[in-house]
Amino acid sequence: MKNRAMAYSITFHSLLRWSLRIVALILILVAVGCVTTYTSAKLYQHRTEMLLTRIKALRVGGSTFDDIHRLSEDYRSTVASDGQECSTEHCGFTIRLRNAPFPPFYDAPVMWRFGIRPTVAAATLRVRDGKLSYASFTVSTRTQFGYWLQASFHAVPTLPMFDKCSHSYLGRDSTYAVTGAHLTNGDGGGQEVRTAFAAEATTDQIRNGTDIRLSCITARPSCRTSSDLMPEANKGVSFEPNRDKVFTKECQDYVRKVEVGSGPWTLESAFNADPVSVSIWILTRPTD
Repeated sequence: MKNRAMAYSITFHSLLRWSLRIVALILILVAVGCVTTYTSAKLYQHRTEMLLTRIKALRVGGSTFDDIHRLSEDYRSTVASDGQECSTEHCGFTIRLRNAPFPPFYDAPVMWRFGIRPTVAAATLRVRDGKLSYASFTVSTRTQFGYWLQASFHAVPTLPMFDKCSHSYLGRDSTYAVTGAHLTNGDGGGQEVRTAFAAEATTDQIRNGTDIRLSCITARPSCRTSSDLMPEANKGVSFEPNRDKVFTKECQDYVRKVEVGSGPWTLESAFNADPVSVSIWILTRPTD
């Protein structure tokens, strides 16, 4: 009986030791997995910051086809063409960077608190007649609260009439625009801020309009609002309605000119690389 008890005790302690070892091994593997995943997130943030820096260095009307082609070669594995053959006369593509090599980790709410969250960054470029004609950079990242924050800037030769007439605070000579919106994408929703600037925009406008805080990707605690992600976008901007009656009349004439038939109408917008389709457009500019 005594021998049986001793044998049982030895077996129990042996099982306990092995159980503790297995638990310790699991915890070590989980810790290593978390560290590896977070390191991957930080490396992704660095890659995105490098891409942002290179896009910010480009200038519409100044950067050449060779500048853009070199960028596409450097990011070859992440480039998606606009569908046309790339040449000095026309070239268009989008560079897209994603950070979810381990989806079970990145899309797990418990991991969002530790700076491991799904994020997508994209840069879209267009070349016409050997010169850069459009450039944009967009980042969309989930917060630890479940909703998304999105920020983008768009560089164009001039702000189109569609944009100037759609935003009552803009006027005939405006070179910088900023808009905000709530996202309703069915995946948590969120907030968005977008800027657009023309080639004639001031240095301050370009600096404020391209200031995207990419540390939000892995910040702990995470950024809460689109203003955290793009803090300088609204700086120096007055949203008071532009009461230039002559320009209001020009906008009304423009609307009558483009709204031929029942629509939709294809219009140029600074916030899109390609013309947008508009089915309903109600001009709401002050007339008094």
